[in-house]
Amino acid sequence: MKGIIFSTHSQYKPICTKIAAALPSTLYDVIIIDENSPQALAEREEAVRWCAMFVIVGSVRYQRDAYCLELANYAKTIRKPIITILAQNKYKPSGAIGAIAVAGSTGIDFTKDFQNSIEILKQELESKAWSTDLSKPVITDSSSATTVPKPLKTSAGVLISYQKDASHVTEMVKSVLGSAASLIDPTLTSDHDQKISGCQVFVAVLSPEYQSSAASQKSYETARLYRKKIIPVIGAAKYQPSGWLALAIAGKLYYAMPDRDSAYKKFYDSSLINDFRYAVEALLQPHASEEEREAKEIEALDKQLEDCKKKLPSWPPKPRPQDAKVDEVESAVKDLNVEAKKDLVFNYIHHEVTRMSFVPPKPLFDARGVPLRRKFDAMCSYQWSIQTFVRDFYMDLHMRSLEVWMDIWGGMQGNINEAMANAVECSTTVICFLTAKYQQSVNCCLELKYALSKGKPVIFIKVEPKLSLLPWISEVVARSKVYEMSSISDAGKKDDGIPRINRISELIRAYSSRAPAKVLEDDVTEEVHTRREMLEDALYWIYQNQGTARFIKCGRCGAEFDDNSQDGCKVHDAYFMGGTILAGRWVCCQQRSKDSPGCKKTKHTTTVLKWKEIPGHGGCFKWQ
Repeated sequence: MKGIIFSTHSQYKPICTKIAAALPSTLYDVIIIDENSPQALAEREEAVRWCAMFVIVGSVRYQRDAYCLELANYAKTIRKPIITILAQNKYKPSGAIGAIAVAGSTGIDFTKDFQNSIEILKQELESKAWSTDLSKPVITDSSSATTVPKPLKTSAGVLISYQKDASHVTEMVKSVLGSAASLIDPTLTSDHDQKISGCQVFVAVLSPEYQSSAASQKSYETARLYRKKIIPVIGAAKYQPSGWLALAIAGKLYYAMPDRDSAYKKFYDSSLINDFRYAVEALLQPHASEEEREAKEIEALDKQLEDCKKKLPSWPPKPRPQDAKVDEVESAVKDLNVEAKKDLVFNYIHHEVTRMSFVPPKPLFDARGVPLRRKFDAMCSYQWSIQTFVRDFYMDLHMRSLEVWMDIWGGMQGNINEAMANAVECSTTVICFLTAKYQQSVNCCLELKYALSKGKPVIFIKVEPKLSLLPWISEVVARSKVYEMSSISDAGKKDDGIPRINRISELIRAYSSRAPAKVLEDDVTEEVHTRREMLEDALYWIYQNQGTARFIKCGRCGAEFDDNSQDGCKVHDAYFMGGTILAGRWVCCQQRSKDSPGCKKTKHTTTVLKWKEIPGHGGCFKWQ
């Protein structure tokens, strides 16, 4: 018998029951786990360790739920074989689930031909499911008791849960948070529900005693039941959580601060204790739940659809013709070449910047908790052994007015896998720093595979010139732009008279300028997806019936836009210097063509701009 876990959102539990019934009971033993049942962390963790195959039942509800995501992250962490099946119509996994799906087998669509999908699943299970000697765990069905209690009136901003062996760390953490924080007394075994229900952020200071304490486990599980924001802190030296606690922190960004020295040790321009404090402050800010955000979006879409009804002779609208514009853009990006002028004098100067001198990138979620799309020009994908070099590279790109994502520069929050996946999705280009350790890293390779699955152009920085590439990476490198740079000093090396860092920055900006302006995402609920598609259909036919074009060409960048997609243009923040010597480039971003893409975000315009010399500044030009 091989143990199979179906990890699902409760909304799709019926289809899991149907699938389980269709599998041979003599070959497979099935456990179905959702976000609520079982509630006990120990039972959930034991089930994942037991299973021979972990099946993600993919849906938007699943990938948005912290405790579904937690289970998938733990299965990935302990390297269980993973299959992803699709239970929601017109859904494609994204975020952490999308990345995990890329690493395993994905795309068995159970929304269409059920019997054919069962046969495919059987083949996958037969070829990939492990054998296990572990006994099937006893699972408590908590589905009848999953109603979340109504939280009491908020009484504390931050509640700190700990045990005595980490009391020194707890005092340090509380002193940093000040009056916003209160403690759960570890000597008391009484119910702490009232305190936990009233807090906004739950900080768990983890230690061996915390892991073995039934009271601490109950407090942690109560915080989960109330859906509190949880930040783990490692409060003991050389301590690695296991069992129920390993599942609880699976995929989470935690802060290892077992003593004052490690907490306050300088990390470039920050420290762990500072980063921890900023993380807590961010979670204390008010934000709408995903359900509230979706309700507002549905309300807005319904209003737009009501307006469209008045303008069409019949309803619902016919499906619009499928537009291949996005595919055309992607193929154009693959064939892109940046002009090779070499008649200008360029000097390279490396710049050092800190978070004291500019605002770090905002987290990859808006105030409502929704992943932001296409926010960054590029993402840095690298292995930490070359972090100083990549940080220097990041700063040089920043000084060239490029928006770049880097994990240690404001990019990481909450769930590590989710942050990485959203960074890939939100970036036009991925910069991959190739080293032997990069190829050996499961997470680094996952980043690259996920970027390729999303059709992102990749710029490779070969840090080790004699590096022997893995076959699959070698295939990608052969069709991509590649630059050899062992350290930041190579950024100034000139290719046809142009510093290498300038070549790379121009290539990134060219990719960004060709990114699609608007794409309807597939990682939304069926209710939202249906309304979005209907709105696009309605708008198409309204403009067709009027005999007018829906999209207008931007007078600055040439992209097409409408009333719903005015963002996405860029303008130069300074002026173009004509002439010779230090001239022949934009002062703001050092690009060499007067028609080069802008470097500062702005809205599209219908005004046709003209190339004019700035009065009183001979030889200096702008589009006006």
